[in-house]
Amino acid sequence: MRVFIRSLAVLVALCVALPAVADDQQKATKELNKVTAMASDPIGRTVVNLTLAETFSVKRPDLVLERRDTGLNYGSVFVEYELIAAGAKKEDIAAKVKAGKDIFQIAGEHQANWKQILDDAKKLNGKIDENLYTYLEDRKKATARDQADGYLLNLDGVTADNQVSQGELSQAEDRYVRVKDRAEEASRRANRLSTADQQAAYRDNARSAGPQGGGASGGGPSGGAEPSAGGPR
Repeated sequence: MRVFIRSLAVLVALCVALPAVADDQQKATKELNKVTAMASDPIGRTVVNLTLAETFSVKRPDLVLERRDTGLNYGSVFVEYELIAAGAKKEDIAAKVKAGKDIFQIAGEHQANWKQILDDAKKLNGKIDENLYTYLEDRKKATARDQADGYLLNLDGVTADNQVSQGELSQAEDRYVRVKDRAEEASRRANRLSTADQQAAYRDNARSAGPQGGGASGGGPSGGAEPSAGGPR
């Protein structure tokens, strides 16, 4: 009787847990598709590459070469590195991908923790937005970093990058525009402040170039050293 009760309890626990796991996987897939959809844009792909490299402490060109070898989009690359962090071997995953399995089948074989992957994917998307903002705020600096990192956008592309729906692409576009608008407004504010600082410095220099001595009752300088040449310096 006790064995039956324990077996029944295990069965009930499985019935409760399996839908929860499926729900976490579905939610994680949506977050991962956001990553892949953002990478459909050239700048978006550049930023996604940078963010994944930072997240998993890998070199940016290595991610590009890996994608060209496995054909994985960036959402799937994220799952791959989550599995590796949980103990899976990179070579085994690559072999299974080349054998025709998709990353979700492989994750199932490794009993992936979809709740953890979901939480980490949300953090990744937040970091992507931060890096996108920084990239768009100062493109010259961002391009210089790409060059220093050895990242080549023209090599960073696989067929699987297109594995997102039109709706997901539209959402990625809206997301991109929101970040772009904030970055451009911040850049405009910075330029306005820079101009104001320059004007203030001009006025300060102009004032300091005038007579410095105290005036007598009748006005004008009352002796002392001759003032330096006027005009802004």
